[in-house]
Amino acid sequence: MLALVAALLLTGCPELEPRINLQGNLTDSMGAPVDDGDYEMIVRFWSAETGGTMVHEQTHNVSVQGGLFSVDITEFPAHVFSSEIGTNHDTLYWEAEVEGETLAPRRAMSGAPFAHALVAGSAAIGARPDEGNVTDDGFPAVFTALNTEFPTNNPGYGMMALSTNAGLYVDNLRGDGEFGPSDSPEHNPDIILGGRYLSGPDGGTAEDTNHAGVIATEPDESFSGMFLRSNYRLELFKSYSNEHWSLPEFRVYHGQRDPDHLQMRLDNDGDLSIEGNYSSGGADFAERIAVEDPGLVYEEGDVLVISADQDRAVALSDEPNSTRVIGVYSANPGFIGGVGTAGEQVRRERAAYKAAGIDPDSEAEVAAARVTRFELNGEKIDVAIAGIVPVKVTDENGPILRGDLLTTAYTPGHAMKAINPQLGTIVGKAMGELVEGEGMIEMFVMAQ
Repeated sequence: MLALVAALLLTGCPELEPRINLQGNLTDSMGAPVDDGDYEMIVRFWSAETGGTMVHEQTHNVSVQGGLFSVDITEFPAHVFSSEIGTNHDTLYWEAEVEGETLAPRRAMSGAPFAHALVAGSAAIGARPDEGNVTDDGFPAVFTALNTEFPTNNPGYGMMALSTNAGLYVDNLRGDGEFGPSDSPEHNPDIILGGRYLSGPDGGTAEDTNHAGVIATEPDESFSGMFLRSNYRLELFKSYSNEHWSLPEFRVYHGQRDPDHLQMRLDNDGDLSIEGNYSSGGADFAERIAVEDPGLVYEEGDVLVISADQDRAVALSDEPNSTRVIGVYSANPGFIGGVGTAGEQVRRERAAYKAAGIDPDSEAEVAAARVTRFELNGEKIDVAIAGIVPVKVTDENGPILRGDLLTTAYTPGHAMKAINPQLGTIVGKAMGELVEGEGMIEMFVMAQ
């Protein structure tokens, strides 16, 4: 009569080969260790504690010393861990037959009491390749969790982590990593998910094809539900398409998700709609227009006229009472028209950096660049044609009082009081005063 005290250890090896290590102590009927030597052992897996279905069997020649033995059970089919074994909880029971004697009772499968009792400070160390992908055929790893049977998947999770702090903490020791296709694992990803890898010291990424990609909530009103920060450039990609339509939109709702609570919408054509008012630091409407002489330095408050030599261009005013007057150079417009699409703006800026010998994709070179806003804007300036802006003025027609009509002056780029003005010579109405000399006052732009 033999007795068995044993434990099963389920392991994940570098080749992802299913393996169960059976460790135990064989004793005789009096509890003494059996004699040293080799024993034939048949290990069977059953779907129930008694009766049931035998789902797998292996025979081994086991070496026993002092009653102790250790044997690996390998090459069993994957379905022994699936619902195909006919139980609700996928629990297997195992028994051993030694030299023709079946040892009872069957035991439920469980981890070895000490080998799998990982507590704070425990560690597992495994190998990892410099190159290769995560595939169904395997990946060198310390621990592997599988919940699948090809070609169909089982319900449930490969791994679930719950905690009052971080549910799962993952880091790698070789670098900060990045997020992208996992065809180059040597980039040191922290986590590999579904063929993509994810890493970052403070951030996270979620990808879901059927539901919300990221949901962030914060019950404490002193914090943000979602906080985004970038030291260089923060980019948001919006995309959605299927065989029926492709309508990517960016929307902002307040309180609940329905049309009555929609506050902002950026549609597929790039049209932006908002519920409420738009405000900015400027107080005027300006058009971005090319200049007749790109080599001239333009300053805030310069009075401008329509170019006499070039279409859709402006020049610095250089004669009094000009009927070509159009507006004033604005350094801080509230709204700018004529800037082109967002893509055109980016292409124009990249071209300006390249023309200056700067790599537009280099954060360091762009940060150190001495490319002017005038160059980035394609040698165009913002011409205020409505609203309130600072303007350069002179007393050539006498002191300027609040409410005086202003026209172009003899001094280039300046305005003066209009006396008996002709139609088309007025650039605006003074909102400040100039007693003598030259200076800068605010003006309400109203070309007429």
